[in-house]
Amino acid sequence: MGKTGKSQGDVPPMGELQDRRMLKRYMAVLRATLDVKEGVTLDMLDISGCKRLSWDAVRGALPNMGRVGRLRMRGGPLVTARSVAATHKLLAELGACTAAASLSLALRHDEGSLRHSVDQYLSAILSTAARDLKIEALDLDLEDEETGTEGAMALAAALTPHEQDMFIWSLRTLNLAGNQLCGVDDDGDGTYDASGFEALADALAFNTSLNTLNLEHNNLGDGGAKALAVALTPNAEGVFNGSLNTLILYNNRIGPQGAKALAVALTPNAEGVFNTSLNSLDLDGNAIGDEGAKALAVALTPNEEGVFNTSLNTLCLTGNKIGKEGAKALAAALTPNDQGVFNGSLNTLDLTYNKIGDEGAKALAMALTPNAAGVFNGSLNTLDVRSNFINDDVARHLAEAVLQHPCITKFNTIMMQDIRDDKVTKLDLLLVFNGSLNTMNLHENNIGPEGAKALAMALTPNAEGVFNTSLNTLNIEYNDIGPEGAKALAVALTPNALGVFNTTLNTLNLQENDIGTEGAKALAVALTPNAEGVFNTSLNALNLKKNKIGTEGAKALAVALTPNAEGVCNTSLNTLNLQENDIGPEGAKALAMALTPNEKGVFNTSLNALNLQENDIGTEGAKALAVALTPNEEGVFNTSLNALNLKNNKIGTEGAKALAVALTPNAEGVCNTSLNTLNLQENDIGTEGAKALAVALTPNEEGVFNTSLNALNLKNNKIGTEGAKALAVALTPNAEGVCNTSLNTLNLQENNIGTEGAKALAMALTPNEKGKMILELKEPRRWPLHSLEMRWECSHVVEHTESGR
Repeated sequence: MGKTGKSQGDVPPMGELQDRRMLKRYMAVLRATLDVKEGVTLDMLDISGCKRLSWDAVRGALPNMGRVGRLRMRGGPLVTARSVAATHKLLAELGACTAAASLSLALRHDEGSLRHSVDQYLSAILSTAARDLKIEALDLDLEDEETGTEGAMALAAALTPHEQDMFIWSLRTLNLAGNQLCGVDDDGDGTYDASGFEALADALAFNTSLNTLNLEHNNLGDGGAKALAVALTPNAEGVFNGSLNTLILYNNRIGPQGAKALAVALTPNAEGVFNTSLNSLDLDGNAIGDEGAKALAVALTPNEEGVFNTSLNTLCLTGNKIGKEGAKALAAALTPNDQGVFNGSLNTLDLTYNKIGDEGAKALAMALTPNAAGVFNGSLNTLDVRSNFINDDVARHLAEAVLQHPCITKFNTIMMQDIRDDKVTKLDLLLVFNGSLNTMNLHENNIGPEGAKALAMALTPNAEGVFNTSLNTLNIEYNDIGPEGAKALAVALTPNALGVFNTTLNTLNLQENDIGTEGAKALAVALTPNAEGVFNTSLNALNLKKNKIGTEGAKALAVALTPNAEGVCNTSLNTLNLQENDIGPEGAKALAMALTPNEKGVFNTSLNALNLQENDIGTEGAKALAVALTPNEEGVFNTSLNALNLKNNKIGTEGAKALAVALTPNAEGVCNTSLNTLNLQENDIGTEGAKALAVALTPNEEGVFNTSLNALNLKNNKIGTEGAKALAVALTPNAEGVCNTSLNTLNLQENNIGTEGAKALAMALTPNEKGKMILELKEPRRWPLHSLEMRWECSHVVEHTESGR
């Protein structure tokens, strides 16, 4: 719900495994993984929401550990009297086994329990953690707990320093997002009462350890902002909270008065004293308006003595109803005055979704443009003014000022359509002529064929051979440029009669532009050696995903990559994405020919990544590609291709077997040694296909196996229990203790491997009969498999997911 919110990448903790059968299956692997050598450091131990069964399974392995880098207790525990005692015991047991450098603690509650128990819980649990675990840094997460005014009071009491509660001195991060700290929720329901938050702010005034405070979505209003400002503002003795450096106040209904109070803390007083610790202030989603922006600008603007706030470097003011006057005031702080003095500390300013208009944009452009003396603001490196009612040529002038600036990089990736309020024009596209622009992103801007032609004009050498030499990355995906637009761009990339072409553009993204066969053929001409053997040598990444190029388009590109009679071919293109282009078996065969050693042993040696996902290449297409990868009678094979994506291509069992032959050591022990990533997801390879691939990965009688493949995706292939068992054999040490030591990522999701298949794979993660460690948590050397994706994972970070499939 909040701006920062929960991390979407977090792995669900073990406490979420409620099914005993799934939990036992996981624990079989976890116990083996935790059976580490004495003194090993565990990067992270996640005991979030641990139930008894989970904790018992972990407890036995802990005594050998020397230290836990990070202990995480998220998604729990419930704050009740019972949970206080249970968690107290759990931490004490953990403390008896090991030390923890940091604690990440998230409290969750039953209805109404937290606001009555938080003081007791924090005092009991955190002091225990500090004493038994010797916590050096504490991150406390109370997001969405609706603690309200009473909870704020309790927190204030818990966070007020006491000599006996040493945990308070380790508090580094406090997340109180979505807690109705002033009694009002996001919808405005409730009765506003700032007394609890005022007590909390008072407590923070004396805290010297907290450096990050998240108060988003709390409806603090101006009253809450003023209370917080008191803690941050130097008092009569010049004392203020000197530890807080990041403050998040997103979406708190703070108006001009609240912003003015915060600005006082940041503004040098009569003695020149101001808050020197706060360096990041997030006021996104409030309503400070022009008056609030002006007050903050005063803090940032050099006064008559040339003094200004020198600590704040990030200011986020998205969606604050700031108009032209507020923008002008902020621009004045950034613009060198008559003495050449300006704010040189602010490096990030976000004014997205305001109403600064043309006049505000002009003022900002002025700040970035060198004055008559050649002085300009050289500290600002990120400026975001998207969606601000900027029209006509003002948007272009602002972009030009930014692009001529030596430090600002943000505009290199911001889409022009988002900067301005009207349509993108040809003049905007000609910004590519600017000598400092190196990346242009026009994703989904409806530039069409004419817009593509305007871009091409800037990139194409003129009669004197002059062209843009700075742009190296161009993204115009989803723009419907069609065949004509693609042809125009191809002209820029194709050597002309004098052999001149654009030599700087190296990445071109034309995804979903309906360029068709003709557009692909035109681009292929640029990449194909001409009669004099000249071709484009700069383009190394080409994305033509979903462009309907068909079989003939693929064949044309294949010609560019295939050595001709003189053995010459394109040697610059290394990444080619042809996903969803209906190239079929014949298109795949043509591309395979480019990659296959010919009678002279010559083949394309530059292409290392080929994406043919969803192209219906079938068994025949897969077999042709396999020939390129398989050592021939002379032992020659393609040694450049290292990533091949054949997802959803109906290659079947026979296609998988052909590819397996390429990867399997032959009688002479020779096999493909270049391919390291193979994606065969959704190809119906079945049990037999999986078994064939397993043979390639399993040490043979001489102990030889494929040592190059490190990532294999077999998701949704109906490999079943027997297929999983065959793959497990490759990963399990044999009688001589030899096993596959190269594969580190294996995706077997949605394959119906069953309990027996899971057991076989789990056994591969357990110590063998000789007690040799297959996977060490800190430095996996002997057997570095760290990601076994069946919706569960085992790694040096003890986290996992489990689907039961």
